[in-house]
Amino acid sequence: MIAVLVALALLALAPAAQAAVLTPEDAAELANALADATAVQGVCYGWRIHVSDPTGAEEGLEAGSSFGPGDPLDRTRPECRDGMFAELVGSVVYTRESSEAEDSAAWDVESNLRDPPTIAEVDELGYSSDDLLGDDNDLAIVNAAGALPQLAADHGNARPVPFAPAGRDPGTSGEPTGDPGSDLLRERGTLLALCALMILGGAAWLWVLRRDARRPPRRRRTTTAP
Repeated sequence: MIAVLVALALLALAPAAQAAVLTPEDAAELANALADATAVQGVCYGWRIHVSDPTGAEEGLEAGSSFGPGDPLDRTRPECRDGMFAELVGSVVYTRESSEAEDSAAWDVESNLRDPPTIAEVDELGYSSDDLLGDDNDLAIVNAAGALPQLAADHGNARPVPFAPAGRDPGTSGEPTGDPGSDLLRERGTLLALCALMILGGAAWLWVLRRDARRPPRRRRTTTAP
């Protein structure tokens, strides 16, 4: 019984196996929106965010493009008229709890358009690279990358295309969580609390059984006939 409870607790403490920041559904939705923009404008779009996480929770490359989630932007494709492209690029660095360094994030826009979108314009829309360290880091990527087609159109590079920001308005994203350890408590706090209660309950149950086992058996009273 105790061994099972301990195993559940260790399972809750193990890092979540997450290879990307975006869920497959969100990545596909963003890629489809960028593909629609490419079909109208002839400009290819994408996102490429390198994540360094010592816990392994989000370690790796979060990337996608007009050609699909996980497909890097390739401006040599025929869909990219004259090789035109715009891509959101960035990095996220998480640190261990024992480190004095703080988590950090940065992003920029790479483009060969005649009058390209700038990261300052992305920030003016209310999307900050600091959001990459918060609960809504996925929305930060979706909204910032999804804004590139409209910004390209605003600069006269292409026809305007509609895009609806994902999930919430600018400026309402989550607060930075600090480090991966706090993310673990946030995401699995309920499970950890349940495991702790189960372990305490199991220990109390064993204590009661042992206490009862140590008690001497009660003697039956005998009565004698008058």
